[in-house]
Amino acid sequence: TFVTLTPFTVAATSVVRVNGVPISTGSASAAIQLAVGNNTITTIVTAQDNITTGTYTIVVNRAPSTTASLSSLSLSSGILSPAYAIQTTAYTASVPHDVAAIKLTPSTAVITSVIRVNGIQVNSGNSSEAIQLAVGNNTITTVVTAQDNTTTRTYTIVVTRAPSSVATL
Repeated sequence: TFVTLTPFTVAATSVVRVNGVPISTGSASAAIQLAVGNNTITTIVTAQDNITTGTYTIVVNRAPSTTASLSSLSLSSGILSPAYAIQTTAYTASVPHDVAAIKLTPSTAVITSVIRVNGIQVNSGNSSEAIQLAVGNNTITTVVTAQDNTTTRTYTIVVTRAPSSVATL
Protein backbone atom coordinates (compact mmCIF):
# COMPACT_ATOMS: atom_id res chain seq x y z
CA THR A 1 0.00 0.00 0.00
CA PHE A 2 1.23 3.45 -0.89
CA VAL A 3 0.32 7.06 -0.09
CA THR A 4 1.28 10.37 -1.61
CA LEU A 5 1.58 13.70 0.14
CA THR A 6 0.62 17.00 -1.51
CA PRO A 7 1.98 19.91 0.54
CA PHE A 8 1.07 23.55 -0.12
CA THR A 9 3.33 26.35 1.09
CA VAL A 10 2.34 29.91 1.94
CA ALA A 11 5.30 31.35 0.01
CA ALA A 12 5.77 30.07 -3.52
CA THR A 13 9.55 30.56 -3.16
CA SER A 14 9.84 27.96 -0.40
CA VAL A 15 11.46 24.60 -1.10
CA VAL A 16 9.58 21.49 0.02
CA ARG A 17 11.13 18.08 0.69
CA VAL A 18 9.05 15.02 1.51
CA ASN A 19 11.20 12.30 3.06
CA GLY A 20 14.21 14.14 1.63
CA VAL A 21 12.90 14.35 -1.93
CA PRO A 22 12.26 17.86 -3.29
CA ILE A 23 8.83 18.54 -4.81
CA SER A 24 6.98 21.62 -6.00
CA THR A 25 4.36 23.16 -3.75
CA GLY A 26 0.94 21.78 -4.64
CA SER A 27 2.42 18.72 -6.36
CA ALA A 28 2.01 15.17 -5.14
CA SER A 29 5.06 13.41 -3.79
CA ALA A 30 6.26 10.17 -5.28
CA ALA A 31 4.40 7.16 -3.93
CA ILE A 32 5.52 6.37 -0.39
CA GLN A 33 5.36 2.68 0.43
CA LEU A 34 3.79 1.88 3.78
CA ALA A 35 4.91 -1.01 5.93
CA VAL A 36 2.50 -2.57 8.41
CA GLY A 37 2.52 -0.42 11.55
CA ASN A 38 3.61 3.19 12.00
CA ASN A 39 5.25 4.97 9.06
CA THR A 40 6.75 8.42 9.63
CA ILE A 41 6.65 10.87 6.75
CA THR A 42 8.71 14.02 7.25
CA THR A 43 8.13 17.20 5.28
CA ILE A 44 10.67 20.01 5.57
CA VAL A 45 9.87 23.45 4.18
CA THR A 46 12.86 25.76 3.66
CA ALA A 47 12.28 29.49 3.22
CA GLN A 48 13.87 31.48 0.41
CA ASP A 49 16.65 32.59 2.81
CA ASN A 50 17.82 28.91 2.96
CA ILE A 51 18.06 29.23 6.76
CA THR A 52 14.52 29.19 8.11
CA THR A 53 12.88 25.76 8.07
CA GLY A 54 9.69 24.19 9.26
CA THR A 55 9.47 20.47 9.87
CA TYR A 56 6.14 18.65 9.70
CA THR A 57 5.80 15.02 10.66
CA ILE A 58 2.91 12.76 9.81
CA VAL A 59 2.63 9.24 11.18
CA VAL A 60 0.53 6.91 9.05
CA ASN A 61 -0.49 3.65 10.69
CA ARG A 62 -1.07 0.86 8.21
CA ALA A 63 -3.10 -1.94 9.70
CA PRO A 64 -2.20 -5.53 8.78
CA SER A 65 -4.34 -7.27 6.21
CA THR A 66 -7.46 -9.07 7.45
CA THR A 67 -7.93 -10.98 4.20
CA ALA A 68 -7.91 -14.73 4.84
CA SER A 69 -8.98 -16.16 1.51
CA LEU A 70 -7.71 -18.47 -1.15
CA SER A 71 -7.62 -17.31 -4.75
CA SER A 72 -7.53 -20.92 -5.95
CA LEU A 73 -7.60 -24.47 -4.64
CA SER A 74 -6.93 -27.62 -6.64
CA LEU A 75 -6.45 -31.32 -6.06
CA SER A 76 -3.88 -33.72 -7.52
CA SER A 77 -6.72 -36.17 -8.20
CA GLY A 78 -10.47 -35.74 -8.32
CA ILE A 79 -12.54 -32.64 -9.04
CA LEU A 80 -13.80 -30.17 -6.46
CA SER A 81 -17.54 -29.95 -6.16
CA PRO A 82 -18.76 -27.29 -6.36
CA ALA A 83 -16.07 -25.66 -8.51
CA TYR A 84 -13.78 -23.41 -6.48
CA ALA A 85 -15.22 -20.01 -5.56
CA ILE A 86 -13.58 -17.61 -3.08
CA GLN A 87 -16.60 -17.43 -0.73
CA THR A 88 -17.31 -21.18 -0.76
CA THR A 89 -15.61 -23.06 2.08
CA ALA A 90 -17.09 -26.58 1.87
CA TYR A 91 -16.27 -28.97 -0.95
CA THR A 92 -16.42 -32.64 -1.85
CA ALA A 93 -14.43 -34.77 -4.27
CA SER A 94 -14.37 -38.44 -5.21
CA VAL A 95 -11.39 -40.52 -6.20
CA PRO A 96 -11.09 -44.13 -7.36
CA HIS A 97 -9.75 -46.81 -5.06
CA ASP A 98 -6.31 -46.82 -6.68
CA VAL A 99 -5.73 -43.23 -5.45
CA ALA A 100 -4.26 -43.81 -1.98
CA ALA A 101 -3.05 -40.25 -1.40
CA ILE A 102 -3.87 -36.76 -2.58
CA LYS A 103 -2.16 -33.37 -2.60
CA LEU A 104 -3.81 -29.96 -2.39
CA THR A 105 -2.49 -26.85 -4.09
CA PRO A 106 -3.87 -23.74 -2.40
CA SER A 107 -3.03 -20.17 -3.42
CA THR A 108 -3.74 -17.17 -1.21
CA ALA A 109 -5.63 -14.07 -2.32
CA VAL A 110 -3.10 -11.97 -0.35
CA ILE A 111 0.59 -12.90 -0.30
CA THR A 112 0.95 -12.15 3.44
CA SER A 113 -1.54 -14.86 4.45
CA VAL A 114 -0.41 -18.20 5.88
CA ILE A 115 -1.88 -21.53 4.73
CA ARG A 116 -2.04 -24.75 6.72
CA VAL A 117 -3.33 -27.98 5.20
CA ASN A 118 -4.26 -30.44 7.95
CA GLY A 119 -2.09 -28.35 10.29
CA ILE A 120 1.02 -28.32 8.07
CA GLN A 121 2.11 -25.00 6.56
CA VAL A 122 2.08 -24.84 2.76
CA ASN A 123 3.46 -21.99 0.68
CA SER A 124 0.95 -20.32 -1.60
CA GLY A 125 0.86 -21.99 -5.01
CA ASN A 126 2.77 -25.08 -3.82
CA SER A 127 1.41 -28.56 -3.27
CA SER A 128 0.83 -29.91 0.20
CA GLU A 129 2.48 -33.08 1.40
CA ALA A 130 0.70 -36.25 0.27
CA ILE A 131 -2.38 -36.87 2.41
CA GLN A 132 -3.13 -40.55 2.83
CA LEU A 133 -6.73 -41.55 2.07
CA ALA A 134 -8.68 -44.31 3.76
CA VAL A 135 -11.56 -45.97 1.92
CA GLY A 136 -14.64 -43.78 2.45
CA ASN A 137 -14.81 -40.17 3.58
CA ASN A 138 -11.62 -38.26 4.41
CA THR A 139 -11.88 -34.69 5.70
CA ILE A 140 -9.08 -32.31 4.74
CA THR A 141 -9.00 -28.84 6.29
CA THR A 142 -7.17 -25.86 4.89
CA VAL A 143 -6.90 -22.89 7.24
CA VAL A 144 -5.87 -19.50 5.91
CA THR A 145 -4.64 -16.98 8.51
CA ALA A 146 -4.51 -13.31 7.58
CA GLN A 147 -1.52 -11.06 8.24
CA ASP A 148 -3.22 -9.78 11.43
CA ASN A 149 -2.78 -13.33 12.88
CA THR A 150 -6.40 -13.21 14.07
CA THR A 151 -8.63 -13.48 11.02
CA THR A 152 -8.95 -17.01 9.66
CA ARG A 153 -11.02 -18.86 7.09
CA THR A 154 -11.30 -22.64 7.02
CA TYR A 155 -11.90 -24.56 3.81
CA THR A 156 -13.06 -28.16 4.19
CA ILE A 157 -12.87 -30.85 1.53
CA VAL A 158 -14.42 -34.26 2.08
CA VAL A 159 -12.64 -36.63 -0.28
CA THR A 160 -14.39 -39.94 -0.78
CA ARG A 161 -12.13 -42.80 -1.79
CA ALA A 162 -14.02 -45.62 -3.51
CA PRO A 163 -13.83 -49.15 -2.11
CA SER A 164 -11.91 -51.81 -3.99
CA SER A 165 -13.76 -53.55 -6.75
CA VAL A 166 -11.35 -56.49 -6.86
CA ALA A 167 -13.15 -59.75 -6.10
CA THR A 168 -10.60 -62.35 -7.10
CA LEU A 169 -8.58 -64.89 -5.13
